[in-house]
Amino acid sequence: GDQLELLDMQGRSLQQWSVEPTPFGGSQALDLSAYPAGQYILRLVGENQQLTTRLVKEYIPGTSIER
Repeated sequence: GDQLELLDMQGRSLQQWSVEPTPFGGSQALDLSAYPAGQYILRLVGENQQLTTRLVKEYIPGTSIER
């Protein structure tokens, strides 16, 4: 399978997940409740490709909701 990895903005690995590739896209739920609001890097490493994107976890003031 493919590896999905969460990194901090300094490139340090925080958590890894093993995911199975799907031929027509798909979705993967990630539990990020252990991490504070802020910016992270999400990297997907597959057999023949690597995709890296920036992820922003937000805190909504006045609530306990983080997204």
